[in-house]
Amino acid sequence: MMQLAAYQVELVTSAKVHCLLGWTPRHTSFAEAPTRHYLAWKAARAASAR
Repeated sequence: MMQLAAYQVELVTSAKVHCLLGWTPRHTSFAEAPTRHYLAWKAARAASAR
């Protein structure tokens, strides 16, 4: 089963929801703001350690 899943290549996009509903994401992608996402991850990790 895992071999079959590994051979599948799928591309997931939000193009349809953009066209039909005019939707735009509220959050930036990781590539646009890596420092921001790293700091958020670090803060969440510290908060969960308490």
